[in-house]
Amino acid sequence: PLAVTFIEAMEDGTLNLLGATRAASTIAADLEADALAGSLLQGGRAGGKAPRRTQEISAPLGAWLERLAGRNYWVAPEAFFQVNTEAAEQLLAGVRSAMPEQSALLVDAHAGVGTFALALAGQAQRVLCFETNVGAIASGRWTATTLGLSNVEFREGRAEHLLARLPAAERPDVLLVDPPRSGCHPDLLKEAMRREVPRIIYVSCDPSTLARDIKILAPAYSLSSARMIDMFPQTYHMETLAVLDRNPA
Repeated sequence: PLAVTFIEAMEDGTLNLLGATRAASTIAADLEADALAGSLLQGGRAGGKAPRRTQEISAPLGAWLERLAGRNYWVAPEAFFQVNTEAAEQLLAGVRSAMPEQSALLVDAHAGVGTFALALAGQAQRVLCFETNVGAIASGRWTATTLGLSNVEFREGRAEHLLARLPAAERPDVLLVDPPRSGCHPDLLKEAMRREVPRIIYVSCDPSTLARDIKILAPAYSLSSARMIDMFPQTYHMETLAVLDRNPA
């Protein structure tokens, strides 16, 4: 059963919990109340604690389906997914073409719900996905299960920490990064250089931080290609797909 906490919007802009949790069967009627601003759905028994997490994989609560390049993705309410499907498919096709035909280990450093990782699973023996958002991780794991993908693993944590914890023998053949507008953490770039990752595929939503990070990588990597995709037409926001290859020793 679902536990439902109701929220009242006050005149001063603050939110007030309406007290006792009500049965899920009353949601429809209560949503019509003038004072009701929204509802928060939580797994577990009403009035009790949510069950302890287990290894069992299930669909995230409230998730919906998105379809991209012929593949269905489950997306939790708190997870991110591209809204421009046609442009996102172009971006995905570009990332796929930048991948080797086959690699031993692909690391998706900012995996989200696995938009790239799950689509590229056929081009790698093993795919490691790093992500901080637990809703996105749950979404990716469930989508991987529905697709029957056994070579994709999601790990919770910051990319710069998780990459550094990999055993020395587990050097990625490809590091895929898709950071926020602030760009990659410097420690992630340093770790990529230290591990001598052969190829970095960089998906950027801010050209200025992309340029900064390419400059950091310049002593060890050369820019092989770059293309821009107009993900948000009639705005100044642009997506850039850059491919960097490690310089010969």
